[in-house]
Amino acid sequence: MLINLNFCSDIFTRLYYYFISRFYKTKEIPSVDDVIIFSSATVLAEKIRTKQLTSERVVSAFIERCRQVNPIVNAIIDERFDDALKDARYVDSLIQRDEINFSELKTKKPLFGIPVTIKGSYKVKGMKFTIGIKAFAERKSQCNSLAVDLLINAGAIPIALTNIPPACRGLETVNDIIGQTLNPYNQKKSIGGSSGGEAALISSGASIIGLASDSLGSIRIPSSFANIYGHKPSKGTIVTEDLRMFANSKLVDLFTVGPMCRYAEDLDLLMNVLTEGRYSPSNLIDVKSIKIYYLEEFKNVVYRVCPEIKEKISSAVKYFHETYNCEIEQLDTEDINNFHYIFKSWSYTELQIMFSGLCKKLEKTNIIVGTIAKICQIIMNLVLPVNEKEYCTIKSEQIEKLKRKLSTNAVLILPTYQETVFYKNQGFFKMSRIYYCAIFSILNFTATTVPVGFDAQKMPLGLQVIGAPGQDQLCIAVTRALHKYFGGWKPPFSNTKYSHRP
Repeated sequence: MLINLNFCSDIFTRLYYYFISRFYKTKEIPSVDDVIIFSSATVLAEKIRTKQLTSERVVSAFIERCRQVNPIVNAIIDERFDDALKDARYVDSLIQRDEINFSELKTKKPLFGIPVTIKGSYKVKGMKFTIGIKAFAERKSQCNSLAVDLLINAGAIPIALTNIPPACRGLETVNDIIGQTLNPYNQKKSIGGSSGGEAALISSGASIIGLASDSLGSIRIPSSFANIYGHKPSKGTIVTEDLRMFANSKLVDLFTVGPMCRYAEDLDLLMNVLTEGRYSPSNLIDVKSIKIYYLEEFKNVVYRVCPEIKEKISSAVKYFHETYNCEIEQLDTEDINNFHYIFKSWSYTELQIMFSGLCKKLEKTNIIVGTIAKICQIIMNLVLPVNEKEYCTIKSEQIEKLKRKLSTNAVLILPTYQETVFYKNQGFFKMSRIYYCAIFSILNFTATTVPVGFDAQKMPLGLQVIGAPGQDQLCIAVTRALHKYFGGWKPPFSNTKYSHRP
């Protein structure tokens, strides 16, 4: 009965949003032929260090691109274009006067002169810090977030803050301050959330690298919808700080800092900076030594994975077997038999915590309303019971079981999201589909989203590479191999010099 109701609901919402999408206006993303836009941050940084390019030339190119595409995708909360150009000129002056020890520049300031965009949930001194909430629309940051300082200390130049949903909670990137961020491949479709602003700018060629964050898929889902790379390290890999936006929420336990980019090789560069040099390059790993597990679909989930994504998984697995002679094995469902219980228990607990916080606020404003809310809370706890001790025990056992399976020489390939990119404003009805991302956040495993092509409607498709906690290097090594096969990012605009999506 539940499956039938969900199926009917899904068909209804699909038809409804297909109909209203006919009235959405769309614009073509402007084409661009500048080779800088089509270069990785790794390549650009090397050219700036060796005086083949100036930082001002690079920063100017991305600022101009921001001005071209932002009126269409609506991704920027705040900008510092003039200050960024001043920073770039200062970088160039140091390089031209040979005032820098070039032997140390690559290791100590690997992002010297490279423009970067920052997700709006981070603080950048002097820029807006709204966390997507209208009441904070004019609030300015007095300091930088720790992760932002890591990028700046490595030589990066922030050029813009990007859009997020209120308090980073939402499957779509929309708020009451600047509105909704749109997908550059089709503005009728969603860009995902909560790092949708980053995804839209990077995919449009308006940013080369971005600082984002992930809790239940906030990096991975937008990256998948935007045809770019996104990496979620396991918690503790990169330094974080107090997150008041997640007060009265278990999301604070899942929050991780992570990078987004168009080119797979830049994941190594960014992870090295964000881990303060503790990360080893992925090219040191022999892909032939990696065991590839795969799973096309969880069997205990109501919504099925679309055939196009399953086909991409099969294609990826075949590639590793034929090209690298990797050992291939479909993941046994016994290895993940507690996933559904863990996800359900975590979700119930999160609902109870959120509702408890709401009750406390209501009790202060109106005794009658507060009392009714309290009764509702008691009923909720009875209807959605969670045995915390049992949950913790089963979760720990599941983590150990999967860690033994993946260890230090194996990864798991599976969907990022169960279906192709949905229509904008449909996110509320699609929240249950975050399962494929959320469960690995709850278990604290490493995950990377990889662009693998397009569906019949020319919208991006993505897969996840999952590794054991701390195995960022392994996931990124597999990601770089997949980049060679699938080709990575394809621009959302026509171009005479560079490859275009089908």
